[in-house]
Amino acid sequence: QVRFQLVANMCQPGVAVYAPWRDQAFLDMFGGRKEMIDFCNAYDLPIAATYEKPYSTDANFLGLTHEAGKLESLDVAADFIEPGMGVLPQRAPDKPEEFRVRLNAGRPVQINGADVDALTAILRANEIGGRNGIGIGIHTVENRFVGIKSRGVYESPGMCLLGACYEFLIQQVLDRRARRFYDSISAALAEQIYQGYYCDLATQMMRGALAPVARLAVSGPAQALVPKVNQGVQALVDPQIDAAADAPIAAVGAAPGQIFFAAEAETAGAALARLDPYCGLVDEFHRALLPQE
Repeated sequence: QVRFQLVANMCQPGVAVYAPWRDQAFLDMFGGRKEMIDFCNAYDLPIAATYEKPYSTDANFLGLTHEAGKLESLDVAADFIEPGMGVLPQRAPDKPEEFRVRLNAGRPVQINGADVDALTAILRANEIGGRNGIGIGIHTVENRFVGIKSRGVYESPGMCLLGACYEFLIQQVLDRRARRFYDSISAALAEQIYQGYYCDLATQMMRGALAPVARLAVSGPAQALVPKVNQGVQALVDPQIDAAADAPIAAVGAAPGQIFFAAEAETAGAALARLDPYCGLVDEFHRALLPQE
């Protein structure tokens, strides 16, 4: 609620924000999750929470979180949850599935031979990653913006799958000094976005600092196989750092429930890593989802 209000007031100071958790009447009526479940059941409101598994789930098409309730107990395993975007890694198919993505200035424009916009790219990656257990059941203890810790189990199959491809390709582009700076800016940018400061001047300055990475190369394909078993890195061919030259990359590797690479790129870069491409996607999502004048 704090972050929603922060963004709303940053973009439009006159917007009035209703925050239920600061409304005493609301708090008096809903003292806990049991009262909330009772209310939803009384009015036939569809919810995922139950008395047996009383944890909350917040979701959008980028990912979802399971938290609170029984998940607050650290002796409750992450696989206690029922996944909403795929299957847990231990239930994923044993046979790897190919995932081929073509990038343009760091953004996915084609998946498995089909043209995609930003929204379709995320949805398609969610589908493929989810059924292979990618990014499902991520166990995290979060340091909340308001100063508390919150244990949660996360799902983000599409972003994990695409992000791993970006990460693999960026390794071929940046030298050690550029990578060290890139990592530090990425961490600071992640914190800005997490805390609701996407529209802040500092965030735009950070994005500007990262923008040259996308200009190192324009486009290129990357291929990943998504298996269940850890195979380890087996091969790698370094590209030429030249935006005008073809630069094949081939590698094989994986972690349990993660990515098995067999990637190649026509040109040296072709990708932003970590959060900067996602920021660009946010801009495109805004254009796609907001009403057109």
